[in-house]
Amino acid sequence: MFTQSVSEKTRLYILRNSRLLERQMYSVLFEGAPVEMAIKAIAAYQNPDGGFGNGIEPDLLTPVSTGIGMETAFYYLDMLTNKIDCADQVKPLLQKAGEWVEHTITENGLIPFAPEDVRTYPHQVWWLNSDETRILSLAGYLAKFNMPLHQRAKKIVANFADTLAIPEVLTEYNYPIFVYAVNETSFSRWDQVLDVLQQKLTEHIYEERENYFLLTRYWYHFIDMMPEELVERQIERNFESIEADGGMPNPYPELHWWRPIFTLDYLLILNRMNLLDRLE
Repeated sequence: MFTQSVSEKTRLYILRNSRLLERQMYSVLFEGAPVEMAIKAIAAYQNPDGGFGNGIEPDLLTPVSTGIGMETAFYYLDMLTNKIDCADQVKPLLQKAGEWVEHTITENGLIPFAPEDVRTYPHQVWWLNSDETRILSLAGYLAKFNMPLHQRAKKIVANFADTLAIPEVLTEYNYPIFVYAVNETSFSRWDQVLDVLQQKLTEHIYEERENYFLLTRYWYHFIDMMPEELVERQIERNFESIEADGGMPNPYPELHWWRPIFTLDYLLILNRMNLLDRLE
């Protein structure tokens, strides 16, 4: 499947079109470059307060720390730490990030959003909306990194999660409660939430909808929960969609910067889940 010619086209597409962050991630994970290169690229987006901003989420260029900025950094750190022994190198970033969450979370369990200056910098209109459930994916990632929130913040997040209904329909972006449940087993409803997730996600894939999102930075956490045949179907579908220049299709063509990011994501997630050999 993933022939040398296709692989080289995809490599060149990523290196020619991506930001430095994505180029360093590719070089480290697929070409053996020193892991410090990628860690430094991620750290460049971290603010003195411990949060992440400065356009690490490319649709939100405010320098101010945001929940989605931190989640984006956590995604890249997860891609690194799962494949490379670099826990000591990333620990300072994660400690500062956890402190930001601890200091920023409200008593209601929210990360305040949107930043006051969001309109001052380039942004997409959806980032003018609230981002209420982001705290759940952040808490889930911190638990995954074995750096969970301290007791006060942990209780606040748990209380907030308990107020939420389990989604009856999966959409591309209602994943945070599931990320929380799969990583934070102290959550009182974790088993119930994951039972619903497994059922709904399996149904979603079996229905062969156009919008498959299992192999994305939002839903990759749950690949191990899916039947192997469904995972294979998604891998093959994505592979068959690789275009002549080596890039993946972009569902948001007006946001051209996402195409190299989505292309790299496909490889990162297959690598993270030990599925790259399915392309050989």
